[in-house]
This record gives sequence, structure tokens and C-alpha cells, in this order.
Amino acid sequence: VVRFSEEVSQAVPLRQGVPQGTCLGPFVWCSFVDVLLQELAERCPKVQVLAYVDDLALTCEYEENTKSEAQAQLQHASDIVSDFCKASNVELSPGKCAYTVFQTEFACELDELRLTGSGESLV
Repeated sequence: VVRFSEEVSQAVPLRQGVPQGTCLGPFVWCSFVDVLLQELAERCPKVQVLAYVDDLALTCEYEENTKSEAQAQLQHASDIVSDFCKASNVELSPGKCAYTVFQTEFACELDELRLTGSGESLV
């Protein structure tokens, strides 16, 4: 329900999510996701978070000898995202979740990262 001056809109039942195309949709989403972004910044200072609309990317630079630290940082950040979504009743889309390793001077693969949603591993 939206109230503006003396006018009140009709109630629109929402089971989940924010209706696409609404004027308040982007504001509601930004307000919601801002809490997650602040938590990630406080608890994972070495992880850079890139957020655009409803997409989120977690990045972490590392040298060959700091691979395990980067792995742990990214896993910790992924766990925070999973826990936040679970507590907020937000479902992650398995088809849109992935991780990629970009390398320059040395060949290196990270061990598997885990991101859980709805009780299943997504990546």
C-alpha cells in the first residue's frame, strides 16, 4: 500500500520479490541489498564487492603464495551472502551462480567454492 497525501493505493499482495517495472522496486532492492553490502565490507575487508542492480560479484586479488587466504576470504564472503539470503527469504538462482579465476603470471586454480541456497550447493 502506498499513501501519498490523502490518496491510498490498492493493496498488492506479494509472496516474494519486488514487482518488475514498479517505481519503488529499485529503491526497495537497493535498501535491502545495502545491508548485505555493509556486512560484507565489515566482515570481509580483503574481498571487493561489485554490485549492479540485482547482480553481485565478489573478487579477491592474490599472489601465488596467498591462494589459500584468498580462497578462505571468498568462501567466507560466499557464506555471508548465503546466510543473508536464507535469513531474508531470498532465493539465489543456481543458473546464474559461478566463479571464475583470472590469472596473469602464474597458473592457479582455486579449490571449489560453495554457495548454498535452498539447501543445495549452487557452485
